[in-house]
Amino acid sequence: ALALPCARLLGTLSDEWLGKEEQGQLSVVRTDGYLAHGRLVAGREHGIWRHWHFMRSGVKCQTRTYIHGENTGRSEFYVNGSLRDVHYRKAGALHGSRLRYSSDGKLLSAAEYRNYVRIGLVADWRHSGALFRVGFWSGLLTGWDIWWNRQGRPTDFVDLRNGSGIYRSYYDNGTVCLRGSVVGGEPAGVWTHHDRNGKVHRQLSDPAEAADWV
Repeated sequence: ALALPCARLLGTLSDEWLGKEEQGQLSVVRTDGYLAHGRLVAGREHGIWRHWHFMRSGVKCQTRTYIHGENTGRSEFYVNGSLRDVHYRKAGALHGSRLRYSSDGKLLSAAEYRNYVRIGLVADWRHSGALFRVGFWSGLLTGWDIWWNRQGRPTDFVDLRNGSGIYRSYYDNGTVCLRGSVVGGEPAGVWTHHDRNGKVHRQLSDPAEAADWV
């Protein structure tokens, strides 16, 4: 059902169907070209609701899943009908897996959330299929991330435990550009900026100044 093309969904619509509530099914039409259709139970959304947004460029589709009025998941589609984003929710917050795709079906991002906090493996890909970020998190400020440039060389690395840890950035030749400590999720202490040959260029003792370099 998640990958059902927009054209097929639109083929189920009729003038008699729009704006009516029948046997627990409700359609909502707005003047800005927005249409929603789904089932009501005791006056609240329940089950799968389908949404369409009619624009000049085409039709954007979305499906949302409800349990007695609570939104537990959503799938968004590109104008061409391919899946763009699928994720799950609990009490209004991201909770569970989230996947994002390009318009031609390539996976761009994969992550797991618990109440909006990233948990476990996080990965992002370029359209070419090459990784540009991967990390592993066990809380809001506990985990690590590493980023790569288009040539596959590391550009940034952060490793935190309860908000404290280290940060490194790199030149494209692999030498360290900037390094420093993090406390409470913010730059702390003296940060060191190196030139491309690895020599110390300057020391940054002001946390605000160090943050501008990150």
